[in-house]
Amino acid sequence: MPRDEDCLGGRSGAGVLSQRSATLTHDGNDRCDGEWDVGFVGEVWRLLRGEETVGEITIVDTDFPWLIGEFTPGPAFAATRHLFDRDLESMDREDWDGWEEAYREIRRTLTLVSPSGPVAEFLLHIEEGEAWFRWSAEPFEET
Repeated sequence: MPRDEDCLGGRSGAGVLSQRSATLTHDGNDRCDGEWDVGFVGEVWRLLRGEETVGEITIVDTDFPWLIGEFTPGPAFAATRHLFDRDLESMDREDWDGWEEAYREIRRTLTLVSPSGPVAEFLLHIEEGEAWFRWSAEPFEET
């Protein structure tokens, strides 16, 4: 594991800074924050509604703790697009109660699947062929 003075960061995907300085990557290995994006770029993540494919996200960039990708809609996207529209509209209006409601509906309805399997928690935005998200192998802490 890297020494505290060698790295900065928190738990990968969760974006939560911790006392521990190394980041925990999706495969469980510790590495410095500067190396965080190496394992993600090029990966394809899937978004599902039950067994239906909502879309695929090909990771093209990172901005810790966010992964940024090209979104390719699947057959179930048309039925779920309104959730992402509400998400962005609520943020634009700074309607945080509306945003929380949209986020809860996205989480109730959809599953984000990394190359190694479903993630426990995620925060995902989709707009015009672009997706950006953060994720965690464990549920986000309630504040």
